[in-house]
Amino acid sequence: MKSITQLVLEVWSFLSKKRKKSLILVSFLIVLASIGEAFSIGAVLPFLAILTSPEKIFENQLAQPFINFFQLQNPSDLLLPATVIFSSAAIISGIIRLLLLWSQNRTSWLIGGDLTVQAYERTLHQPYSTHISRNSSEILAGTIKARELIGHIVNPVLTMVGAIVITIVVLSVLIFINATITFLAFLGISMIYFGILKFTRIRINKNSQIIANQDIKLTKTIQEGLGGIRDVLLDRSQKLYTKIYYDAFEPYKRSSASNAFISKSPRFAIETLGIVLIALLAYFLTEKNTLDTKTNVVVGAIPILGTLALGAQRLLPLLQQLFASYNTIRSHRASISDALELLNQPIPNNYYQDKIDLIKFKKYINFKDISFRYSKNSPWIFQNINIDIPKGSKVGFIGKTGSGKSTFLDLTMGLLNPNGGYLKIDDIKIDQDNNYSWQKHISHVPQDIYLADTTIAENIALGIPSELISLDKVYVAAKEAKISELIESLPDGYQTLIGERGVKLSGGQKQRIGIARAFYKRSSVIILDEATSALDNETESSVIKSIEDLGKDLTVLIVTHRLSTLKFCDFIIKFENGKIIYIDQIENL
Repeated sequence: MKSITQLVLEVWSFLSKKRKKSLILVSFLIVLASIGEAFSIGAVLPFLAILTSPEKIFENQLAQPFINFFQLQNPSDLLLPATVIFSSAAIISGIIRLLLLWSQNRTSWLIGGDLTVQAYERTLHQPYSTHISRNSSEILAGTIKARELIGHIVNPVLTMVGAIVITIVVLSVLIFINATITFLAFLGISMIYFGILKFTRIRINKNSQIIANQDIKLTKTIQEGLGGIRDVLLDRSQKLYTKIYYDAFEPYKRSSASNAFISKSPRFAIETLGIVLIALLAYFLTEKNTLDTKTNVVVGAIPILGTLALGAQRLLPLLQQLFASYNTIRSHRASISDALELLNQPIPNNYYQDKIDLIKFKKYINFKDISFRYSKNSPWIFQNINIDIPKGSKVGFIGKTGSGKSTFLDLTMGLLNPNGGYLKIDDIKIDQDNNYSWQKHISHVPQDIYLADTTIAENIALGIPSELISLDKVYVAAKEAKISELIESLPDGYQTLIGERGVKLSGGQKQRIGIARAFYKRSSVIILDEATSALDNETESSVIKSIEDLGKDLTVLIVTHRLSTLKFCDFIIKFENGKIIYIDQIENL
């Protein structure tokens, strides 16, 4: 597992220049806050001395510039300006601390937001082969962990830096007042914290791994329960999924509670130690003859005691913040590492190009000696296949389930890369650099249509900002997909919200919206992967007629189990045992 220093440096490498400048501003505020703390603590000693023995201060040579400036006549006149100065120092220090707190929190959330967006963006840019090899719950849990970087590393690091700087300044002031007592107190407090760190290191690391693993299991359990809600309701298996969730949450809960206890527990021991130290200090100072025997009250000890007490009151929370922040990072090291894996995902070289031109497609799609399998240990789906698909062709694909039809389409779309051979469009080989230029030609309609929880119009023009959607094109696409009458009969028409994943629509209606989406794009290639399976014969025939009417230059690749659907095809390709068989007429099947 990476060290905390390595994690912090890796997060730093992902920050933009703007965010790094924000951190410089926070550092400047930390310095101001530390100066304010030093001044407010340092002002306590003369203030308390004036309260207890104004005559001595009035006669002190160091106080003469102050007395002359305010034109003070009597020792009692020191009280008002001293009170004003002390109060002003405390107020200014408090304002700076509040400003620092606001700046730290704002900066940490801005940084956390940037990192979360980066992790999501990089995940979306991963190859299709990467997505199908991952469990979706791992991806979802990873993006959540990226969002939690705010509380798990960004905010704790900012808090630690502030606490360290201010602690050093406060200690310097206290050492100046009484080096021996300050050294002994700081040594005692440090030993408590380091002792806890040492004895809890193994436990915290173990808890960290448990929290990271159970995060994924919890997400997976929720997805499985809600994703199969029909079967859950029919089988009355709610108790089973509840138990699975409970079993995953139990170790997560115990580990989180254990780490929280470890982070907060030193505070109580330190507060107790602080009270004992103040009592011992009072005794020590009294024994050193600081007792004013004439008035029988402690005079010389009071300013020192008060200043050290205030310093301790400032110092103890800072040390607790330092310990708790460090412990927070330790507690979530595994989760932070998981989030950084998402941030380290590569982005295509051409992503930042302002404009990507289409590859010229005028002649054919050529598969040259294509071989493919999903992994080194899996069987070959294709080996050395060669296919030419002329532009404007209408090609049907048939074969048994698992024969490779959908895999062939994924290769055609550049979603999968062949293990051998290459895909050519006209005379251009398709690779990672020009893949997107080819994909811009393609509209894909799968059997299971993805629908967003938004309006029908926005689903037809999916991926286009709402303000840029052409409603005229939406109307035309819906009419061609034979769903315009249904949409227009709804109270809100094209602005009707369809619910999450189109829950308010039937299977056939979903497929027609998916087909309308392809028509809206007006691509030069349309790929239909069982895209009409939920349509009745009459509607399917009408949709196919609309596709034919789009023009002779439109290339159509269609997978279906209905042979009647393939009547409009120029030729048919049958997949069988990793081989392809050309069939020129449907009657020859």
